[in-house]
Amino acid sequence: MEINKNLIKFTKEMILFCKSHGVTPIICGSYLTKYYTQDERIVVHDVDMYVPDAFLPKAIKLLEKKKIKYKHLKEWGCLKVYKGNVNIDLDALNFLYKGPKDFRDLDFEGIKLKALSPKGLLFIYKVGVKACQTSWERRQHTRKVRLLEKYINSKN
Repeated sequence: MEINKNLIKFTKEMILFCKSHGVTPIICGSYLTKYYTQDERIVVHDVDMYVPDAFLPKAIKLLEKKKIKYKHLKEWGCLKVYKGNVNIDLDALNFLYKGPKDFRDLDFEGIKLKALSPKGLLFIYKVGVKACQTSWERRQHTRKVRLLEKYINSKN
């Protein structure tokens, strides 16, 4: 699977950051869609991970202490964490995700964490299609819905 090496490296750092503070993140988003479907046309710009809602304020303090650049999008329950030209989104699980709590174990470059199930991921993109601001975003989400539906149907 072709992904920006700096993004992979930073994702590993952020997974370990979360785990060192007692949180096992749940990976989701485009990275996971590409992982499940193996569709190389999916471009992964960032990695999205759900964390417990209560972890975000703690993470902010820890990031400030380590002088790591971030942006807190309170209205979205999202903490965007930056390193160079890549970023990781730490999303508040219960604030954002209302789908099935069906998680899988995933090995991310040798690190164990959780991942949203294909059906959970499909739920996100179906909701996301309705919330898209631009026709480009809507097309991207719609394509991921179709890819995930195809993947899920191939496993049944």
